Amino acid sequence: PNTLGLFDRNIEEITAIIHDAGGLCYYDGANLNAVIGVVRPGDMGFDIVHLNLHKTFATPHACGGPGAGPVGCRDFLKDCIPEHMRTFDGNFLVIVRALCYILMLGGKGLTDVARNSVLNANYLLSRITDLYDTSCEDVHYMHEFVLTMEKMKKENGVTAMDIAKSLMDYGIHPPTMYFPLIVHEALMIEPTETEPKEMLEYVSDFYIEVLKQQIYYTHPDILSMMDDDASYLNPFFSVEMYREFFKPLQQKHIDVAHDNGMLVTRHDCGRCEPFLDDWIEMDVRAWGPAQVTNDLKGIKAKYGNRIAIDGGWDTQGELGRGDVPIPKLKDALAEYVDTLAPGGGFIFGAHLNGNRKDPSVMERSQIIRDFYEDYVRYYYKNHHEA
Repeated sequence: PNTLGLFDRNIEEITAIIHDAGGLCYYDGANLNAVIGVVRPGDMGFDIVHLNLHKTFATPHACGGPGAGPVGCRDFLKDCIPEHMRTFDGNFLVIVRALCYILMLGGKGLTDVARNSVLNANYLLSRITDLYDTSCEDVHYMHEFVLTMEKMKKENGVTAMDIAKSLMDYGIHPPTMYFPLIVHEALMIEPTETEPKEMLEYVSDFYIEVLKQQIYYTHPDILSMMDDDASYLNPFFSVEMYREFFKPLQQKHIDVAHDNGMLVTRHDCGRCEPFLDDWIEMDVRAWGPAQVTNDLKGIKAKYGNRIAIDGGWDTQGELGRGDVPIPKLKDALAEYVDTLAPGGGFIFGAHLNGNRKDPSVMERSQIIRDFYEDYVRYYYKNHHEA
């Protein structure tokens, strides 16, 4: 996987393109502990591999060094590497230590390393994802994940450096900071396979304490819980599993918000209506982007304004396209608002996908804006609704 903790399923196609162009593919084994015993770099089309022994095979790193790592290659490249290595050509004892680790674990043990590192990373993420933004949405991470404090910095002035220093105040070694460079205000968290569940919970509790500090200094009005519990058509897990594993953790976050007079909203894509009873019980006040794969009419009839529907516009279908027929767009806008707005608990979210500079998109986007100003903006005042 790459440094964002994502495994690119197109990797065989990518290496084939490079080979067809006469190039070679080099594998940086920095993240091998996510896939060791599961996939082989050679099978994915790589020609040269170096292994970072300090990340996958339990050898010292950085100030605890020295570091070392073997390089392997395909048969046609063997004449390009040294035939024999002597003890003074590298940190020989570090390599021996890694070999002992491999022999001790064996094949099954190494596969368990990969599985546990992925499990640990995703478990830790599940405990704090409602509080912090991740670098990517709607993805499954491997052995590590990257948080971004960019939004928090813009809104409240809280930086990745502030979070890291706060963790140090609690005696927790902070994660890698400001890396990878493509993610602004990044914190890269890699719990590794050796941490027990209790340690992950211990660490995540301190992320909640850090959140309390930021609330104290910045006084936000809303806690928006960023979590996706469903695909477009189905939940990722049962309601029973949600209540056992996830709801208690989310309740901790909501309690922090309520203790500080904050409203709580949820960002949750996909068909997640089975969880609405629990969200309302926890006093979640708004849910978006409420996608049309949910029974929004039924939800409105059942819950009224107990939870605000943020969105509800069909961005996946024809109504989200820049070439949607204008009469159909106007009729859909009226039906959309008249269905979800009565009684309160509605946040207008109609919009189009596509190039914002495209004349067709610009024309239809203006129609949506005009409709909002003419009909939606003062809807409740005009309809005498609270």
